[in-house]
Amino acid sequence: MLTLPLLQTGAGITLIFFALFGVISLAITAVSLFAVYWTYKDAQSRRMDSPELWALIVLVGNVVGIVLYLMVRE
Repeated sequence: MLTLPLLQTGAGITLIFFALFGVISLAITAVSLFAVYWTYKDAQSRRMDSPELWALIVLVGNVVGIVLYLMVRE
């Protein structure tokens, strides 16, 4: 039977947990930054008054900011 000694220790499980947490954190950060970039470009292409402000709102507000932008955009 094949056993993995790293998984039999508490340190191994902790290492795997933190690696998974790191990957998920990077993915969430990438999606958030993409949402900010998309909001800025979309507001700019629609010739809205201040695309920088909308990008900042999405950066700070995350999901609430993007929903607000989608409701208000022209």
